[in-house]
Amino acid sequence: MGRVKIPYYVAKNGRGYWQPTRVMREAGFEPVACGPDGPEAWRKAADCLARWKEYAAAKQRPIIPLMPAGSLAEAFQRYRGTAEWSAKAPRTREEWERAWFHIGRVFGDVRPHTVMLEHISGFRGMVEGKVSRREAHRVIKIWRALWRVSAAMGYCQRDADPSLGVRNKEPERRQALWSYREAALLVKGAWRAGYRGLAAAIAVAWDSSLSPVDVRSLTPAQRVRDSHGDVFMLAPPQPSRDARAAFSTPIW
Repeated sequence: MGRVKIPYYVAKNGRGYWQPTRVMREAGFEPVACGPDGPEAWRKAADCLARWKEYAAAKQRPIIPLMPAGSLAEAFQRYRGTAEWSAKAPRTREEWERAWFHIGRVFGDVRPHTVMLEHISGFRGMVEGKVSRREAHRVIKIWRALWRVSAAMGYCQRDADPSLGVRNKEPERRQALWSYREAALLVKGAWRAGYRGLAAAIAVAWDSSLSPVDVRSLTPAQRVRDSHGDVFMLAPPQPSRDARAAFSTPIW
């Protein structure tokens, strides 16, 4: 059987996988299991690559060249100039901007009160089909928040949000349980293969229950020691809450 070279496509144990980079995953493109390595798997990987290229090309173009008076784009622009917007955490602002990439292209130049339930329903389906269900859920969540902001500025009525008639089902959360032995084998395998950073990340994630992105962002400056051992102080999601990651004996 011949071979093809498709960016981000890899074959493992006779099966093909399309594996986007971290930047691509942050944009909503998730890994895809393409099935047995062969023409059908290559076709699926090529489709995934085509969707990514379309997204990347569109992102280079201006979303809304003009902001008509009374439009949703005007409302969002005004909101970005307020102290409330500046007070949002950087990651939250990034999430809004990411959702606006989709929202602005479709609804940016229209008045909010002209958008109907059918429009939002079709829009959500389009995002889910072109990107992912997770991205569609995120976009509708931000749409609803943006609608409330727009209503506060007089662009629409707060209770007339057409998206309230759309079921915004959240994707199933990824859940897996890893035993101590399973985690230890992964750590030792990565260490012996020369991937020392990966080994450390796996060990820390298993021991602390931190997400991969939080593990990668830890710095020595966050490390403190108490009577029980090492503790990393994390940036809390809310100012009123404390967040810590404690570590036990290293599993390697």
